[in-house]
Amino acid sequence: MTATRSNSSAVRRDWRHRIIRVALGLIGVFVVIVAVDLVWTLLSADRCFRLAETFTPGKTTLAEARSLLQYRLFASESSPCSSEDCSIVFHFEERLSWWGLIRPRRAFQESVHIKNGTIETIHFVYVEDLNMPVSFMEGPKEVDPARPHLPIGLAIGTRDSQRNETVARIKDFADFPLDYRHKVLHPNVWCLIRIKGCQSVRDILPGSSSLTFEERH
Repeated sequence: MTATRSNSSAVRRDWRHRIIRVALGLIGVFVVIVAVDLVWTLLSADRCFRLAETFTPGKTTLAEARSLLQYRLFASESSPCSSEDCSIVFHFEERLSWWGLIRPRRAFQESVHIKNGTIETIHFVYVEDLNMPVSFMEGPKEVDPARPHLPIGLAIGTRDSQRNETVARIKDFADFPLDYRHKVLHPNVWCLIRIKGCQSVRDILPGSSSLTFEERH
């Protein structure tokens, strides 16, 4: 009887050890998958934005804009899409945010609108839950009489927690060299995983923090 109980206890301990090993193995696999996904998302976001920063409204063609689609996991184009009218959108959100494991939920999104063969506008937003602390819109260098509503040059907007809004404008932004475009427009992709996210233009678009922001009226 004693031997039987001893064997039974040994079997239970063996099963517990197996279950623990399997659980630890699954946790390890999950951590590796999350880490790989995190690195892939951050690298893809950095490269995708660097590519988009080379685009200029009124100059960049649809064929050139479609180079964004190499990041198809994050980018898509409108349907139908033609040289007369097309939009290409890319969206970056880390799975930890999507699963609700980090708060607030946050994402970068940028859209490129093509009209009559060339890019008409580029629109960027950083979103935290329902808030948009920073956004920018870049339009043509000069006023288009057929579309007077379009923004002229670059406009970067901010909104704080009290909904106060400011804006910085650069009308001749298309004439600036590429390295300056990268400096001003390149987002801090680490905001995707930063604890508590990012709230200020200094955090989100570090290169634009030196610009002069005025209250939006």
